[in-house]
Order: sequence, then structure tokens, then C-alpha cells
Amino acid sequence: MLGTLYTVMAQTVMQNNTVSSSSFSEDTIPQQHQQEAYTPATTPKQYTQDSYLDVLKQEPAIELQDPENITTGVEYQPETGYYILHTRVGDTDIATPFMMTGDEYRRYSEQQAILKYWKEKQNTGEPNNEKKFDLTDIKFNIGPADKLFGPGGVQLKTQGSAELKFGINHQKLDNPVLTQRARNNTVLDFDTKIQLSVNGKVGEKVNFNMNYNTEATFDFDQQMLKLNYKGKEDDIIQTLEAGNVSMQLNSSLISGSSSLFGIRTDLKFGKLSVQAIVSQQNAESQSVSSEGGAQRTKYEVTIDNYDENRHFFLSHYFRDTYEQAMSQLPHIVSGITINRVEVWVTNKRGNYDQARNIIAFMDLGETTHLDNHHWVITGATPNPYNKANSLYDEVKDLPNVRDIQYTNSVLADNYTALGINGGEDYEKIESARLLDPSEYTLNTQLGFISLRSALNADEVLAVAYEY
Repeated sequence: MLGTLYTVMAQTVMQNNTVSSSSFSEDTIPQQHQQEAYTPATTPKQYTQDSYLDVLKQEPAIELQDPENITTGVEYQPETGYYILHTRVGDTDIATPFMMTGDEYRRYSEQQAILKYWKEKQNTGEPNNEKKFDLTDIKFNIGPADKLFGPGGVQLKTQGSAELKFGINHQKLDNPVLTQRARNNTVLDFDTKIQLSVNGKVGEKVNFNMNYNTEATFDFDQQMLKLNYKGKEDDIIQTLEAGNVSMQLNSSLISGSSSLFGIRTDLKFGKLSVQAIVSQQNAESQSVSSEGGAQRTKYEVTIDNYDENRHFFLSHYFRDTYEQAMSQLPHIVSGITINRVEVWVTNKRGNYDQARNIIAFMDLGETTHLDNHHWVITGATPNPYNKANSLYDEVKDLPNVRDIQYTNSVLADNYTALGINGGEDYEKIESARLLDPSEYTLNTQLGFISLRSALNADEVLAVAYEY
């Protein structure tokens, strides 16, 4: 019973925080009232005056609330003139009733009212009505720095939302062609959506704005950061900006710029005004002119973006004489006209209407540019023709070289030891497909063809022409 009394009274003390330290003694209560004033169902542990006051004066380390079924109240007995403090669960006392005289009860009520007042102040804020600390709305003073930045202190407001998605994608393919490990594929799926806005002020002169949005349409709108300092009318530094800035000019000769990231300042020296900016441009501007109902736009194509595997010279000769032939435009002075041409490619369409087995040589008909130096230049003119070097005369007399079944073995036996290899110096193509003239464009004077579709990396292009 002692433990129960001590716990409940400690709860009462924690709720009221303090009570009157008036003395209580059995001499102040008449003898008959000591016996008849209250008779509990069980006899709780009685405290002496000093020990009971020690219990009331104890300050708990943590303020805990009483359970809802425990009530503490005061009852007045007119016949004795005493106030009795009860702590009950339902109608049963769980602690020794505490008796107070009228003066003692008045002081007790006064202290309870004071405690209630200060607790309400703690819940509503400081006496100067300042709000509690809030991470999304921070305010604090900067002391003597107010003279530099102006009154108002530091204010920082944060708004936004953040969404994180975590997931796992598992895919299982019952494909016997794949290995056991390749049939099961597990990939971690991670996605973020962040929309954040931060607005800050330091006094009246410094403003800070930051916006971050992962769902923005353009990359330069995804992050917006700006720090702005605004001076007084008679200050040298009128404006100082850092982050996303812009430079707007009143001149029509030089246009301003936007979507800049850097530092910008406006300075004032008496009647002289200076605007300066150091930044990096995060956007591009394009101009389009219209003439005769059509738009004309200048553009540049870099060499790494050139159209590959579509345009081919028929011989090195045509490449060497290209600039000379184009030197007197609009007249082409090549002196050559290509009468007919056949263009063959690797057959991947399964169309064998005009198929033929062919052997294509790299150095056939070349005079000045030979890929393999085994061949000897025999021609006296730079023009391409069959007997420009020794390749044609050597190959045409090889036995069975025109039989597609023996071509590789014949050429390998005769030329592999000499450094002439298949796939580099020559190619054998079985059932090669003859291109239709609609599948390419031929320039009969400059000697090059342009394919309608690009040649794949595993395809071979061979030509035979007459000029």
C-alpha cells in the first residue's frame, strides 16, 4: 500500500508541479474529526507531517499525465470546515485523503491557478507571442548585424514535397536457347519526384530563392537558384545577384540574354552607372528568316555527324580529281562521262532473279593508290582501267579461279604467302544482288554513287563501270 500511495501522490505532484508548504499537524484537527472525518474501506499508510511534505515537494524528471481513470478532486466538509483532497479510481480512494484548512486551500488553489497559467503560456509560445521553432518556417534575430542588413532578422520558409519509389522488376523467360542465368533477370526500380521551394530573407537587403522540380519540362527550369542583395539609393552597390540571372539591355543594337547562371551587379558612382555580369548561358537562341514565302535557316553539320556508308567514289582517281572538276562551277571540267555501271551488294533479301557469284578486288584498276604493294603499276596514265597494274593479268589466268567453289582455295594457295588476304584485299560474294537504278544515284561526270539506304556493316559493295 505504501508503493501505491507514493506513486499516485507523485503523479499528483507532477501534474501540479508544487503545493503550498504550509505546516500540517494533528493538533489543528479536533480529535473527534480525526476519527469521524473519513473512514476508508482499507487503512492506507499514514505519513507524518515532515515525510508527507517531502513527497509533495519532489520534482519529477519527466512530466507524465495521469491515466484517464484516476481523478483528483477536493471536497468540502461543512461540519468540520476542512477541505479534503481525494485521489480515486472510480469511487475508491487509492491514496490517503489530504485535509486542508480554509487558508491552506486558498493558497493551494492560488498556486494551482499560477501553474495552469504558465502551462498555457508554454503551449501558446513565449510571453512576446513568438511562435515555436518550426523547421519549415525559421525566424531568428541576428543582433548587431541588423545595422548592415536592416531589421527583420533571418526568415527562412520551406515548402514542397518529396516522393521516393522503390521497386524490383523480375522477369523470367522459359527460353531453352538462353542460359539458366539469362532466363532470370532482376532489376531494381528507383524513382524520385521532388518539388521544393525555399524562400529566405536576411533583414531588408538580402533575399534568397531556390526552386527544385524534377518534373520540369526543360533542364534549365529544373533548378532555379538566386541570391539577391539590394542596397540603398546612395550605396555604391545597388544590386548584387548570384545564381540564375538575366541581363536585359535597353539597346536595340545588342540584345540582352536570359537563362544565365553566374554573378551580376549594378554599381553607382555618383552619376555613373555600371552593369557587369560574369555568367554561363544555359540556353540557345535561333533566328529564322523568311524570303519569298520560304524559311531559310543556316545550320552546320559536324564531321562526326556526316552521313556514313551511303556515298562512294568508283575509284581513287575520281576522288583525286574532284576539286579540280568542281573548280569552275557551274561547269564541271572532269572530261569523263560514265556510260554504264553495275552495283552489286550482299544479298539479304532472298531475291535471286538477277543474282551472280562475283569476286571484288580492292586494287583493281588503281594506279596511284594501291592497298597491297604486291601489285606493280604497269599503266602510263592515271586513269583507271584493267591493266593499270598487274592484278588483272595475274588473276585472270589462275586455274579454276572463276569457279566459286574453288575461288577461296585458289587465291589462298597463290597469294596468302604474299600477304594478300581475303576480307581485306578481295571478297567473294555468292548470289550477290544487282541493285536497281532506283536504289542509287550516279553522278556520271564526278564518278560517285549515292545509295538510297545506308550500307550495313556486314555488307559488301562492288561496282563494275565503263566510261
